[in-house]
Amino acid sequence: MKKLVVFALSALFGLPAFSETYCFDAALLHADGVNVNFSDSLKYWFVQDGDGYVAASALPDLSDSSNSYIFTNLTTPSGTGTYKLILDQNVNAASIQLGQTSGNQDIYFRLETGQSCESIVLGEFQNLTWSALFCGTMNEPSNTALTINGDARGIGNLFGKTNYGNFNFKKITVTGTLTVQNQGDNYAAYNAYGVEGHSISNPDAIFNVIVSNWGQGYFSYGTSGNGGGTVTTEDSFSWINAIVDNGSHEGLVHRVSLRYGGAETSTGTWTNVFTNDGSRAQNAVSSGSITQDNANAKLALVMRSSTLNEDGATFTYLNYSQSFTGEDMSFTGGVTMISGGLYLNYSATGADASHGDLNLARAEGAQAATFGNSNGAVGGTFAFSNLVVSDGGGTIAVRMDYGDEGGLVCDTLSFSGKAEGAGTVVIDLRTVNGGEMIDDYVDFLIANDAKLKVISWNEAADAGIVFTTTDGYLVYDYYGELYRFTALNEADGLYIAYVAVPEPAQLAAILGIAAIAFAAHKRRRK
Repeated sequence: MKKLVVFALSALFGLPAFSETYCFDAALLHADGVNVNFSDSLKYWFVQDGDGYVAASALPDLSDSSNSYIFTNLTTPSGTGTYKLILDQNVNAASIQLGQTSGNQDIYFRLETGQSCESIVLGEFQNLTWSALFCGTMNEPSNTALTINGDARGIGNLFGKTNYGNFNFKKITVTGTLTVQNQGDNYAAYNAYGVEGHSISNPDAIFNVIVSNWGQGYFSYGTSGNGGGTVTTEDSFSWINAIVDNGSHEGLVHRVSLRYGGAETSTGTWTNVFTNDGSRAQNAVSSGSITQDNANAKLALVMRSSTLNEDGATFTYLNYSQSFTGEDMSFTGGVTMISGGLYLNYSATGADASHGDLNLARAEGAQAATFGNSNGAVGGTFAFSNLVVSDGGGTIAVRMDYGDEGGLVCDTLSFSGKAEGAGTVVIDLRTVNGGEMIDDYVDFLIANDAKLKVISWNEAADAGIVFTTTDGYLVYDYYGELYRFTALNEADGLYIAYVAVPEPAQLAAILGIAAIAFAAHKRRRK
């Protein structure tokens, strides 16, 4: 009677409906040894009653967003195999939880979406088991969109890529923190490619912050955990706001690596757009790696620090960054720089193998689009196929240091092909910590009449590409004499040097006195 009164008051005064917690007994499903549709599953449903559960008299109302659902073993499981509950209608729920809070369970249970389930909206998702899976549909392609308006925490294939085959979603959105967590192989694998006209601006999946809660975690596409290859042939696009380390415990750094795996026959490209908007991690750093299992299934990166405007079609560009310092950088799908900064480990395994093209395509209105080295030591080389410059060009961060045998060393890029297109490429000269020591290195170049090779390629860059440096170091005051930054576009690579500026009268005719005064970097000495 109490519940009926609450429902009546809710209807009268517009109050929230009475929330229920329902439990699905996976052990009972195992005992029967069947798969079951939700609409035929009443015998497996129980409703919370105090500290326990009683058999439900009617199926849960999956459209009631105040209800919560737990899928676990209420009794001792019997039988073998993995059985599933097929969702044959839309779901709008406060939460879904796999397993009990009292401890991990191996319940060998799957949720799967049927063709008539077009939408799943959850407040949060928790997986407290070792092996439970939350899957999309085996139908190709899926028409189900999954939205989690909160956190998603757990192990395994939360979103539908398993050793049992390809389970798909049309679109996935997680607005909170996605935690990759398990004992042993930590992974969250997903498969979503159904958005019509999908692209870097119209993604198949949107994730906010991704972390690991136990050591090395894998956020994967086209693979199950740390192995298990399924065939993936479709392109997919995702937005990831930030990937960050999540502290450490017992000597383990909790970090997440991106991984595109799958069978050797897999094709298609998984494109990850880093949107780093500063809301959760202004300049995100992950000690994870970026890898793919074979050359046919490519993993690509796009750096576009931005927020989506209210019109849903345009962006406000920001200047936050994403860094990966992991020991493996063996991806081949290319890097595109639109806004913000992306820093990868120039000394990692695979750094010297081609990663595809580096596209410098700074958007109009973007402050910068900077690519550089995340490794603490200066001097590594990162390899690409071609340098492609378009739109507003971009920036290449070049850190310098003194070598062990004298002279200067620097971070370098290597292109097996050429530099093509048109636009401005800024060579941003830096130290490891961005301090004033940069002046010492410029002094060294000038004093030794030296040039420094910062890029290697097989032929000189297209004439439409202009190489320059940051404003403060275009013209440099060295003990009262002016030197101009010069980029030497040679057949084997790009060299930088500083050359003496002509006498004042001649220089005035070229640049103008006001421009000289503005551009000259004033050398300060104690």
